[in-house]
Amino acid sequence: MARTTNKYVGVDVGGTKILALLVSGDGEILGRSKRPTEQEWQPLAAQVAAVIDDLLATTGASLTEVDGIGLAVPGVVDSQTGRLVHAPNLAVDDPWLAERIRERYGVPVAVGNDVNLGTLAEAWYGAGRGASSVVGVFVGTGIGGGVVIDGRIHVGAHDQGGEVGHMVTVVDGPPCGCGNLGCWEALASRTAIEREIRKAVDAGRPTVLAAAAEEDHIRSGPIGKALRAGDEVAVEVMTRVAHYLAQGLLTIKHLLDPEVIVLGGGV
Repeated sequence: MARTTNKYVGVDVGGTKILALLVSGDGEILGRSKRPTEQEWQPLAAQVAAVIDDLLATTGASLTEVDGIGLAVPGVVDSQTGRLVHAPNLAVDDPWLAERIRERYGVPVAVGNDVNLGTLAEAWYGAGRGASSVVGVFVGTGIGGGVVIDGRIHVGAHDQGGEVGHMVTVVDGPPCGCGNLGCWEALASRTAIEREIRKAVDAGRPTVLAAAAEEDHIRSGPIGKALRAGDEVAVEVMTRVAHYLAQGLLTIKHLLDPEVIVLGGGV
């Protein structure tokens, strides 16, 4: 059957959800499907396949129309073999995820770090379009980064290029999830924001965020409301985080001098 246009499946594999998109060759979104990530028992490849199957069923697209599948994963990927080396937010990670998906569907499969690919998307079709060098900084639970130069992702000698969240910003500073001290993401991420708010609450400082601090996660809505109300703790914490965020961005500017720095993420 002759194709009228190239179609591709893109899958964002996250710690809480798996999102699949059917897109045209020029980036138009033709359909989407989503499922929560099961972290305990179901093999990751089976979960990804279930979302892809849902996508094909809901869009009415057949596999013969799909020219390739791209997988974005929250971890370190060996750029030579496609092996998922380390994914700390996936309890059911599978080193050979891409190979299993390739075997199941019989089409080319590419895999890469999610933030690297997000930065590539911004350089190709988003805020960095037309720039020869783009750095993406995505602030969430941690801080992820990606570097794109002349349309290509810079992965570095050990596939860890762009890991800006682990630049040491304050020597002997707060502990980071990576085991180091004073990393950028230990100072300017959602994790840092929550830690500092809880520290203030534990010290007995008055704040409208006291109740929110008792939850597993402090949501952005209450923090924003507290900021607008001039809550002393919220203003102090967010001013400090903004200072460290700006400090890291300045370091990136001096090190790489990119045309564009794209900010994203859930914070």
